[in-house]
Amino acid sequence: MLSDATPRGSEPGDGTACLVDVRDGSSTVLGSGQAAVVQAVSADGRRVVLRTGRRGERALELVDLHRGTRDRVIGGPGGALTAAARFGSAPGTLWVHTDADREHAALLAVALGPTAEHRLSPARPVAVRPGADLEVVALDPGGPRAALVWNVGGRSQVEIADLRGGRPERLPAPCDVVTGVTFARDGVSLLVAGHSPGMPPYVVRLPLDARPATPLLGGTPVTPRPPRPEAVGFPAEDGLRLAGWLHRPSAPTGVGFVWLHGGPESEERPGWAPLLHALVAAGVTVLTPNVRGSSGRGRAFARLDDGPLRPESIADVRAATRLLAGVPDVDPRRIVVGGRSYGGFLTLAALTRFPELFAAGVDVCGMSDMAAFFADSEPWISGPATTEYGHPDRDRALLEDLSPLRTADRIAVPLLVVHGEHDTNVPLSQALAIHAALAGRGAPVELLRIPDEGHEVHDRHTRAAANARIVDFVTATTARG
Repeated sequence: MLSDATPRGSEPGDGTACLVDVRDGSSTVLGSGQAAVVQAVSADGRRVVLRTGRRGERALELVDLHRGTRDRVIGGPGGALTAAARFGSAPGTLWVHTDADREHAALLAVALGPTAEHRLSPARPVAVRPGADLEVVALDPGGPRAALVWNVGGRSQVEIADLRGGRPERLPAPCDVVTGVTFARDGVSLLVAGHSPGMPPYVVRLPLDARPATPLLGGTPVTPRPPRPEAVGFPAEDGLRLAGWLHRPSAPTGVGFVWLHGGPESEERPGWAPLLHALVAAGVTVLTPNVRGSSGRGRAFARLDDGPLRPESIADVRAATRLLAGVPDVDPRRIVVGGRSYGGFLTLAALTRFPELFAAGVDVCGMSDMAAFFADSEPWISGPATTEYGHPDRDRALLEDLSPLRTADRIAVPLLVVHGEHDTNVPLSQALAIHAALAGRGAPVELLRIPDEGHEVHDRHTRAAANARIVDFVTATTARG
């Protein structure tokens, strides 16, 4: 259980984690800190793993409720972007999924000692892949095995690892992006969730003997099926190598669209993307770059946009736009930039800094005023984000300089702003502010408020209607005169 209360004198985002006995309502305080979360509880209820820390500075602590001891598992200087843990079916080992002290997330084993003097051993690497992130871990409740999902160049690879050692066994991934996996009760198959271009999220049963997967839920592709995106690489303005995905329509109209993901510790991947599929179906060539600060390229790359480094990630949007402008069948005068959440912020920042590059913009639940974002967002969102963007008090000048609202008068093209009315991650006030700034000087701006939705739009009909409006906006603002 995580309390969202912020104790007096503490930082926004500090919380207290408690272990609650649902039988009588009694609780035990496990600890406090930034974004405190209970990660795992041992089968005997004796040990608990507590995660704390801001984004990029996660730490894991083992709490022994019987002995009253606390031990740091991971999270020294620099912390971790990924920090998760679970107890296995056999006692004595804690399995840790983390990128602490390494570039890419891996699986580590921590032996739990039997005495107060020998409580745990140093973490031992069990599954590591150079250049690839471990994204999903599922332990076999029936034995010393684990199903592992690796992100290799944006696509998923699935394997079975013998936790006692030995060579892992590769399985055919049933989709491009695997989002979840667990061992089936029969012990000879996995249940795998994921998605692919043109294939909405679905679940399959994947036999461990490499036989074909069997659909269980969903699995009906859309028609016509969109073209598979192409992996592309290109240089940033400072020479850093960037990557992304190029979605080419079968009948291009000359319109280009740069779509920017949220996070920023996230990644564009070749999966189910109904908005992008709809744009491609309308003849729009779409580029989805992974600018610096994205995940999937290691910890160092993910930290390249922190705090005062943010302008470099904004400049990456310009580099991506120039790449798209050079694609055959794309008219450089008819390129639109858009994105959601952090990608919406990047969209507004690009429109204020490089207005000459774009014919229009689409801001979906993006931040327009960084200082107001920290003041108005939920503390559990804004507090841990200080490592990413800056502190609202100590770095106020930086936040104001980064805020697109301060230079909104530079936006010279039509802008569509889309926002859920109940968004508490990025409050609706962020959209209202940029809309008011542009409308007040007669600039072409439209605000699409989505009722009964928050930061994510969950109703599929509402989501489809919003996507259709975006496609209509893009095609209308880029139509040849």
